[in-house]
Amino acid sequence: MTKIESGAQEEKPTDTKAKKLTAEEAKAMLDRQREDKLKESLSLSGFPLQIALKFVAMRSPRGWLVRDEHPWIDPFSGPEFVDLVAEFRQYRLVIEAKRSKDSDWLFIRESTDSDNDYRSSFKARIAGRGINSDWYNIQLLPSSPIATFCVIRSSSENKGLLESTAAQVTRAIDALWAQEVQVNLNAGSEELSGRVYIPMIVTNARLRVVDADFHTVDLSLGDIPEASIAEQKWVRFTKAFDAPSASAGAAQSMKELVDRTERTVMVVQAKYFEEFLNSVELMRRNNDEILQAILT
Repeated sequence: MTKIESGAQEEKPTDTKAKKLTAEEAKAMLDRQREDKLKESLSLSGFPLQIALKFVAMRSPRGWLVRDEHPWIDPFSGPEFVDLVAEFRQYRLVIEAKRSKDSDWLFIRESTDSDNDYRSSFKARIAGRGINSDWYNIQLLPSSPIATFCVIRSSSENKGLLESTAAQVTRAIDALWAQEVQVNLNAGSEELSGRVYIPMIVTNARLRVVDADFHTVDLSLGDIPEASIAEQKWVRFTKAFDAPSASAGAAQSMKELVDRTERTVMVVQAKYFEEFLNSVELMRRNNDEILQAILT
């Protein structure tokens, strides 16, 4: 027999069985799990982000007038809805809200003029007195980097291209302009007063601009060389998102053909959306004809 020394205690057997839940506790746990899944599905739909952006615009100091789910006809896909249309003075922001889970959107610049390379040029649709309503190069604040390429990187979502969303929001602007022209005619006015239509994509994804010396890319591998990657509040995404249309028919060179089709979409991080709303402004160094058409 083994002697137990004074002060020592015998170890009690451990109860390895989990505590059995009551029927009420089990039901409550299942209800919480079901509710969590429902909330996740709701968040992934993007509607909570869209509604939140609407309230941000409405309560901003400028007091933007906001419509959501604005109907329009896409010539490619048929009936569609713009997430948000925000109006303030002559500005019309046509906004697609894109909710993304743990995602980075990488905008690639081929070259830079400076470390920051913030630019104010913007290809927007303009309507006003004395000019043909069309897409014009204007000077618009706030300035930002300009990029032609975008790569979506996410650990939890399929990789995709931003061009399809950008193309659709620019087509939505053409449709909105046509709707406003018709409403104006119905109201007894033959000419639409000054308008600046700005296509936008607002996302909770992180926006990053990539600068690199692409002349040093190893052509046998195609790998990117040393690169500078910086987070940005907003980026001008500029290119010809759709194939040239009839509006580009007057072009007399291939460069002019592409230039006529080029559009700019402002991509904004959602957490900086209110700051953008408060700072968007047409610069005075625009073409006098455009300024007069918009501001009169």
